[in-house]
Amino acid sequence: MTRLRAGIVGAGGYTGAELIRLIDAHPHLELVYVAARENAGKPLREVIPSTEGVSGLADMQLEALEVSDAPEVAKRLDIVFTALPHAASARIGGALLDAGAQVVDLSA
Repeated sequence: MTRLRAGIVGAGGYTGAELIRLIDAHPHLELVYVAARENAGKPLREVIPSTEGVSGLADMQLEALEVSDAPEVAKRLDIVFTALPHAASARIGGALLDAGAQVVDLSA
């Protein structure tokens, strides 16, 4: 079976860290995109130290994501998980959904 390209918006927080762990261990998902507003531009290992030494994860760069970026990001992903506060998740998740991405919203 082909692995689905997965992304996490809000990857720098606690829920994002748990998603990273779960997706990395999932046989049908491949983590290809991570985004976080405050930590954009940093490698994942700086923000989530538990990724240090994990091949393919530690060096992933956290990206900034604006609503206007949703169509381009949706082309890169099969599924995206949002781990943001409710209002922010509604804006970004809605834009990603409208752009054709499958969205799993983990906000309140």
